[in-house]
Amino acid sequence: MSIITYIILAIVAIIVFLVVRRYRMFTSGMGAEESDKLLILTDQNYKHQIKQGIVLIDFWAIWCQPCKIQGPIVSLLAEENNKPEVKIAKLDIEKNPRAAQEFGIQNIPTMLILKDGKLVDKLVGMKSKKVLEKALEKVGG
Repeated sequence: MSIITYIILAIVAIIVFLVVRRYRMFTSGMGAEESDKLLILTDQNYKHQIKQGIVLIDFWAIWCQPCKIQGPIVSLLAEENNKPEVKIAKLDIEKNPRAAQEFGIQNIPTMLILKDGKLVDKLVGMKSKKVLEKALEKVGG
């Protein structure tokens, strides 16, 4: 085999490694059951739940493929959360359109971080657990 063949194989191996690493980063919580600590928000209860403290809300829908990856990550974050002032929640936009409309949700998954009812951060698209943890730390959570 020529040196060119070895170089091409090395490049392919690096690309495969990076793709697998990225996939594992996003699916670190895949297969996990939904946490009992995960707060389920609805059009009826969300205003009360976001009044105090820090709340991360995952806006999702059953038909959204990226949401199926993001959901277990958010659930794992809720399970590991040991700060009483921080709530980790999810809201199904199909069943609760009023809340989604009020927050101006146009793409999913979207995660909002609120502090005492006020929006402090908006994360659109799939995010790793580390990214979500850093975002919560920025607002004191």
